[in-house]
Amino acid sequence: MTITAPATMLHLESDLDAGVAARLLDLLTVQRRLPERLTIDWQAHGIRFALDFGADADLSANLLARLRQLPGMRAVSMAPRP
Repeated sequence: MTITAPATMLHLESDLDAGVAARLLDLLTVQRRLPERLTIDWQAHGIRFALDFGADADLSANLLARLRQLPGMRAVSMAPRP
């Protein structure tokens, strides 16, 4: 059995609004870009999301722009996984 690490990680930060998570998952489902792992961290000032995508994931600039346009979304950043 071979285990491969995710190749790309998205970091999102949003307002403290439970609807943001639903809008995020709706967009990812429609775009057919569901992550292999999703971590949601509720904090006093907002919500942080960490999404791990596999090596074959196509995270286009169009998708990142749509994520930034979600109501309540403050920041979207992408980083390669080591």
